[in-house]
Amino acid sequence: MRYGLFLRATSSWMMLALVLGLLLFLPCPRAAAETTITWGVMSGPQWEERYNRIIAAFEKAHPDIKVKWVGIDWPFQEKLLTLIAAGEGPDVIRIDVENLPEYVEMGMLEDLNPYLKRETSDPLEGVFPAAVRGFVYRGRLYGIPQSVTVSSTYYNVDLFEAGGVVRPSDQWTWSDMVTVAKRLTKDRNGDNRIDQFGLYLTSDYVEWLPLLYSHGGDVLDQEGRVVFDSPASLAAFSLYQSFRQSAHIAPRPGELAGTFQDGYFGMIMMCDWVRQIYRNIQAFRWDIATIPAGPKGQVAFIGGGAMGINAASRKKDQAWEFVKFFTSEAVQNIVVDLNVGVPVRERIAIERYVGPKPNPPHLLTVIQMLRVARWAPQHPRWRDMLAAINQGLPGLLNGQTSPAQFITKTADSLRAIAAKPVSR
Repeated sequence: MRYGLFLRATSSWMMLALVLGLLLFLPCPRAAAETTITWGVMSGPQWEERYNRIIAAFEKAHPDIKVKWVGIDWPFQEKLLTLIAAGEGPDVIRIDVENLPEYVEMGMLEDLNPYLKRETSDPLEGVFPAAVRGFVYRGRLYGIPQSVTVSSTYYNVDLFEAGGVVRPSDQWTWSDMVTVAKRLTKDRNGDNRIDQFGLYLTSDYVEWLPLLYSHGGDVLDQEGRVVFDSPASLAAFSLYQSFRQSAHIAPRPGELAGTFQDGYFGMIMMCDWVRQIYRNIQAFRWDIATIPAGPKGQVAFIGGGAMGINAASRKKDQAWEFVKFFTSEAVQNIVVDLNVGVPVRERIAIERYVGPKPNPPHLLTVIQMLRVARWAPQHPRWRDMLAAINQGLPGLLNGQTSPAQFITKTADSLRAIAAKPVSR
C-alpha cells in the first residue's frame, strides 16, 4: 500500500516537473513592440508645452508608438530642407501652407489619399472644409491641419459709439466700410491735423487678398497662369489705393503714428491671432465684424500650417497615426486651451473657442469668416511672388504709382518668377 502511494506521488511529481520543463521552452507573451517616430517642429520654449501635451495625449491613445519632437531652428524651412537632403528628415513634418507646393514638387511629402481611403472612420469628418483645402495640391491631400487663422474686421466700439456709428452688418460692403471710416476720421483737437483715422492699414496680404478675391480677381488662375493685371485687379487695387489717398481714411506717411491698440483707429482687418494681444487693451472696448463684401461676394483670408509625412520615412504607417490625430478632440481641445488659433473641428470651434460667453461678444464672426475664407494662391514660388507684390505696394499706396502701372509691372515680375523651374 505504502509502495503504491509512493509510486503515485513520484509519478505526480515527475509529471509536474515535465510540465514545468516544457513551459521553459514555450515562447513568452510579449508586449507590443514600440516604435519611435520623430516630429519636426519649430524650436522655442514658447511651443514646448503644446508639443508635450499633444505627444502625451497621442501616446496614451497609442501606447505602441512613441513620438520624439525635434526642434528646428530658424530659418525653419532652410534647416528642414538641409535635413531632408541629408536623409535625416523627421518622420512627420510641420508644413506652412506657403511651402506646400514647393515641398510636393520636390518629392518631400507623402500623398495622404491612400491612407484616408483605408480608414473606417474619416478623420476629416466634422472639420471645416476650408481648413483642409489649403493642403490639397493638384487634387491630392498632403497635410492634416490642427488649427487655422482667419481674418475679420476688428473695430473700436468706443469710437463707433462716440461717432454715432452702429456696428457693421454682416452683409456690409467695401463702400459701406469707406463711408463708416470717413465718419470716424477726425481732427479731434482743432489743429488742422487728423488725429483719428477710420482705418489702420498694414499693406499685408491679409488685407488686399480678400479685397482682390471679392472683386473677382486673383494672382493666378486655376492653370497657374498669372492674371494679376486683370480688370478685376485694377478695380480692387484702385480702391485699395483710395484708402490712403482720395478717401484718406488711413494715414499717409508722416501722419498719425501708432497702432490700433492706441485707440486712434476705428478699424483694422487682421487675423484672429491679434485677439491674444487685444485682450490686454484696457483703454477701450473692441469687437469683431465681418470682412466687407465686394461685387463677387464676401471673402476672408485663411492661413495656417499642417502635419504631413516625410516621403522618405520608413515608419509611414505610424507617422500616419500621429498625423491624423491632429483632428482628434484631444488635440483640438489643446488648441483652445493654449490659444493657438481656431480649432479646425467645427463643434469644438463653436462650443469651446466661441463658447457660451464669447469674448469679444461677436467672436462667432470668426467662424462665419472661416466658412467663406480662401487661402493664398498655390505655387512653388509663391513666397517670391509675394515679395514682388510687396515691393510695389508702397508706391501704390503712397500715390507714386497708378493702379494700372502697379498691376502691369507686378504682373510682368510674377510671370518671370513663374517661368523659373523648381529645383528638386
